Amino acid sequence: KKKKKKRESLTMEVDSGKHDPLPDEYVRLISSDGFEFIIHKEQAMTSNLLKSALESGFSEAKTGTIPLLEVPGKVLEKICQYFYYKRRYDKCRTERPTFEFPTEMSIQLLMFADYMET
Repeated sequence: KKKKKKRESLTMEVDSGKHDPLPDEYVRLISSDGFEFIIHKEQAMTSNLLKSALESGFSEAKTGTIPLLEVPGKVLEKICQYFYYKRRYDKCRTERPTFEFPTEMSIQLLMFADYMET
């Protein structure tokens, strides 16, 4: 059974082990604590780690589902938000707004940004 939880603007589901198929333009990222984040594949490609997984011949590329067993849900949520932020403002000619995140999450975000090669 899947239980829905809400956190900010993303809907997450507790991982039940069975995943519904996704349209090709989306990917599913699963955190260490079982939260699922369904994001556009284009945003996921911001990460070299995810890009490599999605372009490989392995099951992640075929199913569009990538388990990130070392990344907790609250951190993965912020990383997903950053993917959208980065894509939106990458080619912006004006000053881009600050990407907001809780200061207590700083070290985790730095560590996992490095891990995900963003």
